[in-house]
Order: sequence, then C-alpha cells, then structure tokens
Amino acid sequence: MKKILFIIICIISSISIVYAEPNVPFIDHFTNDIAYDQNNNIISNTWAYDENNYYPFVLLDDNGRVTTRQGDLNSTSDTTGNLTISANIFYKIKNKNIYVEISDGSNTYSYKLNSSNNFSETKSINASKYNILSVYVEDDINGKYIPSYTNYIEINDKDNKEIVLDYSKYKVPVSKIIVIVILSVIFIIIGCLLFIIYRSYKD
Repeated sequence: MKKILFIIICIISSISIVYAEPNVPFIDHFTNDIAYDQNNNIISNTWAYDENNYYPFVLLDDNGRVTTRQGDLNSTSDTTGNLTISANIFYKIKNKNIYVEISDGSNTYSYKLNSSNNFSETKSINASKYNILSVYVEDDINGKYIPSYTNYIEINDKDNKEIVLDYSKYKVPVSKIIVIVILSVIFIIIGCLLFIIYRSYKD
C-alpha cells in the first residue's frame, strides 16, 4: 500500500512540475499589437507568456510590443549575430509599417520597419538558420504588395548580415513619369489655345 501511495505521489508531483505556471506575466490579450494583462494593464519591457501561440514566451519592448518569440526561456544561445532587415520602398507605402517575422523553428523574431527607423532594423539574434515566416504592409489586407527577398539566411556567431525587402517593382519608372508630365503640359497648352480661339470667335 505504501508503494502505491508513493507512486501516486510521484506521478502527481511530476504532473505539477510539467504543468507549472511559468514565472513570467501572463498575456490576456493584444490590442493593436500591444500586450495587456487581465486587468487591462500594458505589459512591457519583460518576458511574458502568450498561451495562444505556438511560441508562447515573448520578449516585449518598452511599448508592450513583441520583439522575440521562443518556445521556452532556455532556448537562448550564447552565440549571437546581428541581422538587419531593411526595405527598398515606393511612395504608396512610405507612411506605412512593414511587419516581418523570422524563425528558426525554436525562436521567432519580429521586425517593424517604418519611416522612423528609415525602414531598417537590426537585432541581435541566436546563431541559427532562419526562414522568413511573414512579411506584410500595414492595411494591405489582400496582400497586394509582395516584395522580393531572400527567404533563407544562416546566422553564425558575430555575423552581421542583412535581408533586403525589395518593392522596386511597384515604383513608377522615371521615363513613364516624364511622359506623363509632357502629355499633361501638352493637354494644358491645347486647352489654353482652344479657350483663346473660343473667346476670339465669341468677341
């Protein structure tokens, strides 16, 4: 009987250890990408737990936005490198945010590019092999603007590498702009001449 009780206690202890709550703040919900607790207070500048995500441990910045996602808090590597993600933009998205997520399967890092950082952000990340999970422009619900970029990159210790999101295919060529300007000037001149002719006949 004692052996059975001992086994039961061991099983219960094991279960409690496995399902122990992480010693970090719990995220109740996100509003505008900002993390809040159950009392609707912003969680910022700390690791927190998002139970609704496959990578539940998140590092939040001073504004409560996610900068890093990890499967657990022990997956941080001693070897790190710098990865810069930048964007070659065009005029229609110059006032928009571009959101990028990369992952190596264990860690996920979030980048936010906009005019404030000149559409370029650098992060120190674990040395590993990364794929870009997502790239999207703010308010681009239908995914109209898709840049060209390298989807895979390997970061080694003390590396400094960059991924460029190239939106140049959406730029209007200079030659086309010149043609449009010339045609506009011609139409204006023709309009003025027609108006002058009309007034002369009227008089």
